[in-house]
Amino acid sequence: MAITDSRLAKVDFAGPYATEPTVVAALPLSPLLALHFPVDRVDMDNIGASGAAAITELQHGLAGKTIGVQVSTIQAAFADRHLPDVRIREYGKLDEAALDLAVGRLDALLGSRSAVEALRFRNDPTSLAVVSPNFTRGGLGRGVGIAVRKGDARNRAAFDDAIASAQRDGAVQAMSMRWFGFDVSVSSR
Repeated sequence: MAITDSRLAKVDFAGPYATEPTVVAALPLSPLLALHFPVDRVDMDNIGASGAAAITELQHGLAGKTIGVQVSTIQAAFADRHLPDVRIREYGKLDEAALDLAVGRLDALLGSRSAVEALRFRNDPTSLAVVSPNFTRGGLGRGVGIAVRKGDARNRAAFDDAIASAQRDGAVQAMSMRWFGFDVSVSSR
C-alpha cells in the first residue's frame, strides 16, 4: 500500500519497492486527449517549473468537468487539493467510475496507473487513454511498501532485505514491466 503519514501513524513499512503513479484517464475520443504537458512525470515532492505548468494545464483542462475517484484514496485527496474547479464523484471502486465514464456520466477518472491499465486491458486496450502526466510522491505517498505491525522490527528488516535484493537484481523492474507494462520500481527513479 502507499506509504503516507497517516498510515505511518498506525503501521510501519518495509520499502518502498515501487512508486505507483497517479493518472487521469478518459475515453479515446475525449477532448482531454488534446491536452499537452511539458513533462510526463511530476514528482509532487519536487514539482519545479515544468511540474507546476503540468498541474496548471491539468487544472485548466479539467475545469468544469466531472471526474470519478475511488473513495478514501490518495487520488481522492489529490483531486480535492489540486483540482479545485472540478466536480468530483467518489465511488467504492474505480471499476464503478469506469462504468459511469463509459456511459457519459463522467468526463474522466483519476486513479493509480496500474488500476487504470487493468481497466483498459480487462475491457479493451482502446477503452481508456491516459491523458495526464504520471504524478508521484508528495501527498500521493512516499511509494508503495509492505505494512507490518507497528514496532515489528524483525519482519520489517526481513522485508527490507528482500526488497533491496529484488531492486539490485532488477526483479522489481522486470516484474513491473511484465505485469503492468510500465516501470514502477524505485531504482528507476
